[in-house]
Amino acid sequence: MSWFWRIVVAACLGVAAVFVAQPAAAVDPLAINPPPSPMTATVTVPFSYTFTASGGTAPYAFSIDPGGGTLTLGLSLDSSGLLSGTPIAPGTWIFTVVVTDATNATAEVDVTMNVGTLPLTLGSPPPSPVTALVNVSHPFLSTGGTPPYTYTLLGDLPSGMALSSGVLVGYPHEVGTFNFTVRVKDFTGDTDGPIAFTLVVVPPTIVSPAPSSPIYTGQAFSHTFATTAATLVTPTVSLLTGALPPGLALGPDGVLAGTPTTTGTYAFTVQASWTAGRATFTADQAVTLEVAVPPAPTTPPNTPSPSSPAESPQLPDTGSSISLFVAAGMLMIGAGVVFVWRSRRNRATEVPHS
Repeated sequence: MSWFWRIVVAACLGVAAVFVAQPAAAVDPLAINPPPSPMTATVTVPFSYTFTASGGTAPYAFSIDPGGGTLTLGLSLDSSGLLSGTPIAPGTWIFTVVVTDATNATAEVDVTMNVGTLPLTLGSPPPSPVTALVNVSHPFLSTGGTPPYTYTLLGDLPSGMALSSGVLVGYPHEVGTFNFTVRVKDFTGDTDGPIAFTLVVVPPTIVSPAPSSPIYTGQAFSHTFATTAATLVTPTVSLLTGALPPGLALGPDGVLAGTPTTTGTYAFTVQASWTAGRATFTADQAVTLEVAVPPAPTTPPNTPSPSSPAESPQLPDTGSSISLFVAAGMLMIGAGVVFVWRSRRNRATEVPHS
């Protein structure tokens, strides 16, 4: 072996001796950082907590020990250590969280969680008044306690309505004031109520104003008698009393239309009628409609009237023109005679030269 390779081998053996002599770096034992004890949560309220670990060799993976108790219902733990969800049952829950590092080393911690509840509260009252034959859907939206909830109704509702799974629904078929109570009970038996409510039901009606007046003969006219919207059945509109202006007709859809032909003042009553099962409702509207002759069109200023022809520019009278020409001619002749007479006189008086 040459001297060069002897030097290289000696250097490598020296470096190896240094590494062999150096003790391995110490690794802290794997552990889960202690969570609050006990943890607290509330039924129906979202919950979130992240477990963390120290020591060992990252990355870490978290899980629930299947034999280490029961995780609170409604919560779950993902591998990053995030415990989250919405608890659905009250009580004290004990479970074990396990962490595993990159070398498959494990550590665990026992967790106690107390899950409480908010006070059970029945939701808001239904809107009032409501209109007969119009759909009502009002959920009571209870809060607190432990779902699911059950509801009990005592008292009177209008026919066509009911309380179903905490929702007041239906198309009221009666008008009047109805008093009833509602009680809610949660899964554990806690209750709220009974709480008293009042529901007022009013009849449907014609909601559009009466047509404006006057209207004019020979001119097309249209007006719709609009009624309460979104009713269970479509109303029929008809003429109850009086007479319509000649030329107009009223359709069952509430449209009064046509071209009036006769002037006058016409008073009549329009009625809308709703029928659903044994329930019948009517609404009346009194109308007074004046039919008049259309007003005459107005003539703008400085515009010739269509009944008289436009005036032509005035020309001078012919006789007057001839008289003016004759007078001018006579003046010119007179001026010429005077000029000639003076010229002759001047020559006659001139003295002859010697």
